Amino acid sequence: MIKVSCLFCEQELSVSSRVRVGDLVSCGNCKTVFRVVWLYPLEIDWLDMNENPGDADAPQSADAGAEASDGILREEE
Repeated sequence: MIKVSCLFCEQELSVSSRVRVGDLVSCGNCKTVFRVVWLYPLEIDWLDMNENPGDADAPQSADAGAEASDGILREEE
């Protein structure tokens, strides 16, 4: 697990080492969702105001944006 601080509430997040750039991670404390923008060191950033995990440009699937067992929100490829 990789540790990173929530940009909103500063809670420490434990993120799976299998995380990829572009994956979405959410804070268990404040429920804010962030996008992984860099891996080494792990860096997260705010989603754009116009960006939504269920956006029309995103693949449509029952699993799209679903949280995996490793705590990473992944969009279908």
